[in-house]
Amino acid sequence: MTNKTAQIIGTGSYLPQRVVTNQALKEMVGNFTSDRARASLSKKGVDVEALTEAELFDEWIKRVTGIRQRHLSAGRNSPSGDTEELAFQAAKEAMQVAGVGADEIDFVVAASFTPQFVIPNLACSIAHLIGAKEIGGFVLNTACTGFIDALGDAYYRIRSGEYETILVVAVEILSKVTDYSDPTTAVLFADGAGAAVVQAAESGIVSFYSELDYSADHIILEEGGFLRMGGGPLVQRRAVNAMAKAALSCLDKSPYELKDIDYVIPHQANERITRALAKKLGLPMGKFCVTIDRYGNTSGSSVAIALDKAVKGEIEGYHIERGKRVLLTGVGGGYTLSSMVIDY
Repeated sequence: MTNKTAQIIGTGSYLPQRVVTNQALKEMVGNFTSDRARASLSKKGVDVEALTEAELFDEWIKRVTGIRQRHLSAGRNSPSGDTEELAFQAAKEAMQVAGVGADEIDFVVAASFTPQFVIPNLACSIAHLIGAKEIGGFVLNTACTGFIDALGDAYYRIRSGEYETILVVAVEILSKVTDYSDPTTAVLFADGAGAAVVQAAESGIVSFYSELDYSADHIILEEGGFLRMGGGPLVQRRAVNAMAKAALSCLDKSPYELKDIDYVIPHQANERITRALAKKLGLPMGKFCVTIDRYGNTSGSSVAIALDKAVKGEIEGYHIERGKRVLLTGVGGGYTLSSMVIDY
């Protein structure tokens, strides 16, 4: 075991070109009960009678989730179609930023539950697409904590002293497994990929925490089927508690406390969940990265995409620079809990 840690030296992300606003999504979603939305919005003082059905749908989604638009793949035959292509584009950008060629990558860790192919696996496909030869890799599936867990694996591999430079990619095309006849799930999910190149260094990742907690009341993806939500309000409370627990447990493994953290990047599940997490941790919302309004919930790639956008300064008022201390935290279906502290 080496004394070195893993430092993120480059990030990248890729989103399908097709942008779908809430009002446009209305044309794709069936079984939307406008009466329920009208009653809910009326209680919040919204003049629902002045809204068209599309405007009502838009306002309901924004109030419930914080989402205004999302990126959706146009299908596997399009230029931004399949999961492997999104992963490749994000990986290519991260490698360019890092100044690393394919011949310098020692290993690929990929996170996804929506690959185009089961075999060859996603890590194998990514290695092939970037032109890497004679390297190892594997795919993990921990749903919405995928990127954090993949980073955690890369962190331990580098600390082992066996690896120098590792490519981490998280990608989902959730539109492939979203039931658009169910508005409660259809409004949430989106497509996208994020990536990071990590390399052995004197500073970088400080600590990592991961936990499994089996429950069938969260998101379930049955083989060959659609994503199904369960649990209702219980899911939101449990998600907040899980992300808080993961964050605090990870901090306990580090030399830092909450007050030492400059930025928090949570899984982009729902804006209300992020606000409730900030309240539970006693931190100002200004420290929390919020991208769900423009990208939706992209599951395991959401933290990766948010990190990349924050590092590049593409989120207004939120720019992660070298020397800043960052806390990643997430919860995924299963449940999975993961968190990471980084001296960026």
